[in-house]
Amino acid sequence: MFRACYDNGIEFYGVDPVLKQCNAFRSSDVLLARLTGGTGKYDINAPGLDRAISASANQLPFFDNTIDMILSCWFIPIWIDTEEELLAVFAEIYRILKVGGTISLYPLPDWDSFAINLPHLRLLFNKFTFSQQFIFEPFNLMYPPTNRLTLTKTY
Repeated sequence: MFRACYDNGIEFYGVDPVLKQCNAFRSSDVLLARLTGGTGKYDINAPGLDRAISASANQLPFFDNTIDMILSCWFIPIWIDTEEELLAVFAEIYRILKVGGTISLYPLPDWDSFAINLPHLRLLFNKFTFSQQFIFEPFNLMYPPTNRLTLTKTY
């Protein structure tokens, strides 16, 4: 992703708390990438890797209202356990997104099945519009059939 964005002049940052760990490609990583449809060269010195940021989602190193789009894969199922954590993360996402900016989350269960109990979280989600799409790619072992939710900051 870093190389593709760099080659196409896209200002892109990869944010993950584990990026502070070794950022090397093992032969097993390359094999898994190939088995799941990955192509291209895997090079630890590829251009664009300087945009890999080790940070937590509730403390992002960006100014207010500066980000157009956030793409998030496996974030909520792996990192979020409570509504309080979700509130902290979405407050930060709201802070950095421009009005009209979006966050796409994948994978997620059907959004209508969520019960939001925390009043502040419900108020925060009211500042977004929601769009959900069911994604199914046959023979793609990396991405199971599930929903992608896109939230757009309205104000």
